[in-house]
Amino acid sequence: MNRVGAIALALLPFVFTGCPSGGIGTIDGVATCLACHNGRVGEDMRHFLISSHRQIACGTCHVGSDAHVQSGGAGGGLINPANWLIEEQAAVCAQCHNKEVKGFLQSKHKDARIGCDKCHDVHTPLRTVGPVQNNLLCQSCHLRDWPNAAAVEAHTHHDVDPGGTGASRCIGCHMPAQTRPDVPGQEDRAHSHTWMPIPPITSANQANDGDTVLPNSCAGTMGCHDGTVVQAPVFDIDNPAQMTGLQALYENFYPDAKVAEAPGE
Repeated sequence: MNRVGAIALALLPFVFTGCPSGGIGTIDGVATCLACHNGRVGEDMRHFLISSHRQIACGTCHVGSDAHVQSGGAGGGLINPANWLIEEQAAVCAQCHNKEVKGFLQSKHKDARIGCDKCHDVHTPLRTVGPVQNNLLCQSCHLRDWPNAAAVEAHTHHDVDPGGTGASRCIGCHMPAQTRPDVPGQEDRAHSHTWMPIPPITSANQANDGDTVLPNSCAGTMGCHDGTVVQAPVFDIDNPAQMTGLQALYENFYPDAKVAEAPGE
């Protein structure tokens, strides 16, 4: 048994306590599926027990898996949303991640038929299949567009230190967090999934309208103008005048930038 499998097995008594949808005894539940998907009968998926989705029944995403279970696995392969049309796959994810999916359906990734599973593995403890802090996940597809730091700097008009201060980190501009930062960092918070920049004027408008002011592509996001980059000026996302001024700089640097719809629209 590998190390991950051993950890997962040790966690069994704790994971299944009070599970809302994946508990013992359900035909499409985690315990039922892992009875076979233990590395001996079927593909070893016990690492699912330490994933962020561990309390969700397998059948929530693997729609129709009860037939697979009832036939003892003889009724064809497991129904895998990753093999579905992008829109159908997105509908499965939207059961829990509606806001992110709504943004994704506006994106060029959807148009290019790049599904959620290309960046996310829902069966593991990791949120993404590769690291985003140092841009490696994004560059695994976009290396031809931005093959080195010089190319990234020409694109961002900023210094390049994604793995350190966060400067020129792809997700900082293209996937800013869409909740207020209660704790340092933002990896564990919901992000915009349109991959289109959110300009500073969006935050200014939210403040003027009395709405919750959210991070944009320039401010309120780690590595941008939040104080983490020593040489970069700090802009307060709650100050409409500062956000309006920052908008002028944004338009100067990125005159052709397309922008996302305001969150919630």
